[in-house]
Amino acid sequence: MRYPTPHELALAGRALADEHPGRVRLRQAGVSRGGRPLWLLSVDGQRGGPGEVLVVAGAHANEPVGGATALD
Repeated sequence: MRYPTPHELALAGRALADEHPGRVRLRQAGVSRGGRPLWLLSVDGQRGGPGEVLVVAGAHANEPVGGATALD
């Protein structure tokens, strides 16, 4: 087992957005100092649902669990 790479996370986010266009949106929020895109994946919750959750993934290179958690 291993954590997904940033490229794999972007591909998975795009696949989710393509599968659920009414609820999931993937957009570029900016660019890193290294010139790589910074992605923002938004998932709309169900009305009357339990609330909202924010998962930050990829904030630090040595903390890869956020992206894996977001995909799970």
